[in-house]
Amino acid sequence: MNLEDLGKLNYNDKNFETVLGFVGQIQSAKKPDGDDDDGMYTVGLMDLREDRVEPSLPRELALQNAKEHDAQYFIVPLVVE
Repeated sequence: MNLEDLGKLNYNDKNFETVLGFVGQIQSAKKPDGDDDDGMYTVGLMDLREDRVEPSLPRELALQNAKEHDAQYFIVPLVVE
């Protein structure tokens, strides 16, 4: 299996150089100080934004454009059997 299959990448000869450039940028990304050198970049807790409590949408407003819903929930069609 090829890398493009594993990564579900879809490219052609026209955009191959662009994709290759993005891959190079990802590979050369600087790891944060103190990260162990196992080749994996991990997000530290300091990289996350602070949580903010914000009011939710009213249920009626959230459901008003849903294709299907009942009084409380979105109704989602079954896509996996």
